[in-house]
Amino acid sequence: MFEAKFENERGQIFFGGGRNPWFNTTKIEGLSLPEREFVVTGYAGQAGQILLSERDMARTITIAGDMIDKESVRSELTRMMQILYIPGRMTIASDGRKRVISCRCNHVSEPERKGTKAVSMVLQFTCDQPYFQDESPCEFTLFSRRDLVQSSFTLPCLFTKRTNRVSVVNQGDIQTEPILTVYHDSRERPMTLETDESGLEIINHTTGQRIILERETVLGEVVTIDIPNRRITSSVLGDITHMISQDTFLSRFFLAVGSNDMEVINHRHGEGIATMMRYENRYIEAVV
Repeated sequence: MFEAKFENERGQIFFGGGRNPWFNTTKIEGLSLPEREFVVTGYAGQAGQILLSERDMARTITIAGDMIDKESVRSELTRMMQILYIPGRMTIASDGRKRVISCRCNHVSEPERKGTKAVSMVLQFTCDQPYFQDESPCEFTLFSRRDLVQSSFTLPCLFTKRTNRVSVVNQGDIQTEPILTVYHDSRERPMTLETDESGLEIINHTTGQRIILERETVLGEVVTIDIPNRRITSSVLGDITHMISQDTFLSRFFLAVGSNDMEVINHRHGEGIATMMRYENRYIEAVV
């Protein structure tokens, strides 16, 4: 069964699926591949053309349907207009699969009478980012330190277990940019490794890219590495984007499609930090 839903803080509008007694969806367009823009060039005397660049364009979703002409249809139209006036997100559900996309309604046609018991309408939504996502983002622990000793123990034994290299899978159709959060929550005394490097290093061995933060965290500090917005913030110092190495480029750090071999290296051995990653699987279609 197919169902589309537009929602924001003002409410929800269902299109099809039987939940909305007012709107019966008759047609929906814009759920397949996004339109693409190609820049090409050609040379005199040479056949064909050369592709210089390409990009996916903003997505347009068009929904057409009929509204049952009841006595209270005017109040339902008013409610719909109030919801459609501000941006929200569209959810497309079909055969147990759900895809969501941020959008805004940029056109509502005037209701047109269709027979004696219904009026037809066409709604058009613009999605600045053309990719669909899952209902909620994925989260992974990249670096953690867990105590293994509870009460009594016998030497020799391991006191802690470290996890600092994991495989992260991007199940989407295209690369995606994550948000990383570093927490410093241990009072243990850190030991600096014998190395010229300092701070924290996050490596994607699959793409060959890395982020090197050239400062140590302090107890209770939370550092957010926001790749999509090209910004690093500290709960203690504010914006610390400038505290990265010269060969760190936030714009090049992404998760490739499929498995990504991720590693976190803390150059202050023993410092109690945890590193979390949050990202969206991005899909190029939501075909029903």
